[in-house]
Amino acid sequence: MPQVKIKTLGDYLNWAQVQLGQGKLYFGHGTDNPWDEAVAIAVAVLEDLPLNASRAALAIKLHKVDVDRLLNITFERIHTKKPLGYILGEVWYAGYKFKVSCDTLIPRSGMFNLLQNNFAQIYPTTPRTMLDLCTGSGCLAIIAAHEFNCDVDAIDISAEALKIAQANVALHNLTDKITLIKSDGFATIEPKHQYDVIISNPPYVGQQEMQSLPKEYQWEPQIALRSGTDGLQLTHYILANAAKYLSASGVLLVEVGNSWQELERQYPKVTFNWLTPEVGGFGIFWFKREQLIEYKQYFNK
Repeated sequence: MPQVKIKTLGDYLNWAQVQLGQGKLYFGHGTDNPWDEAVAIAVAVLEDLPLNASRAALAIKLHKVDVDRLLNITFERIHTKKPLGYILGEVWYAGYKFKVSCDTLIPRSGMFNLLQNNFAQIYPTTPRTMLDLCTGSGCLAIIAAHEFNCDVDAIDISAEALKIAQANVALHNLTDKITLIKSDGFATIEPKHQYDVIISNPPYVGQQEMQSLPKEYQWEPQIALRSGTDGLQLTHYILANAAKYLSASGVLLVEVGNSWQELERQYPKVTFNWLTPEVGGFGIFWFKREQLIEYKQYFNK
């Protein structure tokens, strides 16, 4: 390891900002710039350092063991291009800490912002039951359970992802509110119109886009990213089947990211209700159950 003279937190952050900035890295898995990435490393290593620490914290003297760990993590991030969350085994997302592994995506969906703010524009009363389809690490299911104190079924096809989700559910003391289910889509769910809200952040990356993604994405489970040639294979399935699993006044909320234009192109006679969260992206649409039924002839193509 190169010799680096670091005595204070400020020394580390200034050094790391430069190194990470020159490391040909992609920032998009929890942070979007080298400084915030350096801060995330420091918060993980220095367990007593709060996320909202003041500038006075820059003068904190660092112990050698902490400096060594800070440097090791920084160099690993640069040399491997592995997303920081996988190196640390955890991320902060929507104000909550979650465990992650290479069996789950790094949480980054903007849907959390819709769950935490102005959800009444989508569903005017407090939902009693929700389904999180393609739950991954369980982050959206956990946020929903926290926000609405409702019962949530969380589905994923990956047994490995569900192990991480189970750890997160336990971490947040929500084992009595969240039920984890291994299923390929709705396959193991009874169509009883039982959910007030279905949310889904499914895989939505197409074949061509997959080939152009930064190296960081190669560490993520491909099954959670890619969905057919056009990126919309699972979205087509959700649109065609979700109404059967919604209550009479139920709603469906789905994120398709960069594939939103292709989705509209393939359904020219469907009017999508698009939402733009204040934080975290775009390409999120919603439908009432009655609208899904109205458009059924197009979704069942």
